[in-house]
Amino acid sequence: MSMLSFFKKLVIVMSLCLFCAAAMPLPSTFAGDPDKKEVAQRLEINAATKDQLLQLGVLTPEQVNKIIEMREGMGDFQSYEELGGAGLDKATIDKLRPLTTINHIATDCNC
Repeated sequence: MSMLSFFKKLVIVMSLCLFCAAAMPLPSTFAGDPDKKEVAQRLEINAATKDQLLQLGVLTPEQVNKIIEMREGMGDFQSYEELGGAGLDKATIDKLRPLTTINHIATDCNC
């Protein structure tokens, strides 16, 4: 096989791949994207009181105490993953996301 023939085949294969990729619909990362007004009404994890966190109905009193203790000790949380240090598992963190923000950012919103 000559080099020219090889490159022609390579170009055809690459073109086919690009065509297929362009034809596929992209999944929406933010399906059901909340708007800015809705996000603005969410509870800010870094400013919430113990009672406010408990009223969400997602956290135990022990988890709330640990969140506040960590927040006072290390400063504001920068991500939801940091809440794992307060004993929150992924399922609990996922329940918090649509109810709260961290640094006024909602991870389920493209706003």
